[in-house]
Amino acid sequence: MHERFVNRCRSLYATPTRETLSVITSLTIIALVATYPLVHHLGNALPNDLGDPVLNTWILAWDADRFLHGLSGLWDAPMFYPYQDSLTYSEHLLGIALFTAPLQWLTGNPVIVYNVAFLASFVLAGAGMYLLATSLTGSRLAGLVGSAAFAFLPYRAEQISHLQVLMYGWMPVALWALHRYFVTGQRIALAGFGVAFLLQGLSNGYFFYFFGVAVIVIGVVELFFRVRLRPSMVLELSVAALIMLVPLIPIIAAYLDAREAQALYRTREQIAFYSADALSYFNASPHLTIWGRVLAQGKPEGSLFPGIGLMVLAGWGFVSALLGPRRDGVTACVRRLAIAYGLVGLFGFILSLGPEPALAGTILTENGPYNWLLSSIPGLDGLRAPARFSMIVFLALTVLAAIGARRLIDVLPKRLAISFCLVFSASFIVEGYHPIDMKAFSAEPPPSERAAYE
Repeated sequence: MHERFVNRCRSLYATPTRETLSVITSLTIIALVATYPLVHHLGNALPNDLGDPVLNTWILAWDADRFLHGLSGLWDAPMFYPYQDSLTYSEHLLGIALFTAPLQWLTGNPVIVYNVAFLASFVLAGAGMYLLATSLTGSRLAGLVGSAAFAFLPYRAEQISHLQVLMYGWMPVALWALHRYFVTGQRIALAGFGVAFLLQGLSNGYFFYFFGVAVIVIGVVELFFRVRLRPSMVLELSVAALIMLVPLIPIIAAYLDAREAQALYRTREQIAFYSADALSYFNASPHLTIWGRVLAQGKPEGSLFPGIGLMVLAGWGFVSALLGPRRDGVTACVRRLAIAYGLVGLFGFILSLGPEPALAGTILTENGPYNWLLSSIPGLDGLRAPARFSMIVFLALTVLAAIGARRLIDVLPKRLAISFCLVFSASFIVEGYHPIDMKAFSAEPPPSERAAYE
């Protein structure tokens, strides 16, 4: 009986292969259309503004240059002279630069490099979620629904200037590999998880902390149901964590040194200001074509509306998975997944509220769970925006929506189920649509500032 249950669960994690290229191609085309006219200005303009996009453009170019020198002098970027370790004043973006550096070397144009990375963030998010959702549900159609939802989240409009936040697509890739490890016990899957987790954290330091919570929740739930394999898996997971820590040591050391030298930490007041309000999940960015005109804008970092379609389908997926008939091992497996991702969403929501959780501006408690983490986790006080914990809320909602799509496929006539899934997929793209305003950029400084640049 146990062996049959394992085999049925194993079938849910089949890896999609040939269709992956088609998914990537489709996502690229949709991203080009959704971001139009970016494709016409790849080398001479940046999306949205000339603030953070210019900074991140420069950092990617600096990283590419340092790769050619074996990363020598990486942290002492030529800015804020004579201060040292000035790159640690911001995200280092090494996880992105690993892939964009060849384009920088080939073209010598940092602007086109940034724009390609910007477009790639859509494709990575969608393809990664397709991989995860298809594997978890055993349905390519459900995978496409999850792909559309995750690639075109309304949250992207709120974070359009922050490439490091938009590059969240390694999360589903890491979880796909982690689930495969728990099902198959294959160490190659565990290694894949480690690589994807590192790439996610090296793209955005926030996500080392925030995505780590999702990984812990999934890991605990999976281990709870695998009694016979638990001791060996705990040992292998511990060893993997130590191995993953090794390449991070010089990065951690650089940021901690700068933190002490320059007092690079956030005050409690700053952290609370950039935390979500419980009602932030019903506030929308004014950039959104549909919801920006209907819902009020939230406070800074606080426009977190995930979209009606995603909430409805995720709610259906969660409820139907828990209350559905208990027929076989596969049903039990899906129920476990719904519980796991429901917990991920719950923890993400609570922690996004920061050290002083509030509802409609009224503080509910001055000692929230995030405050407990602040007092015990090194470096967390260097992050100013707990509201970005919302990213794992959206991750959980998308997986639950994929489960909901699979439940529709199971209970409705085939054509009707396909129609519903296509409608939901289209609604996700439409709800997340926001026009891209391109800002022309010139690498030449104005004459009055040329001496300072030189």
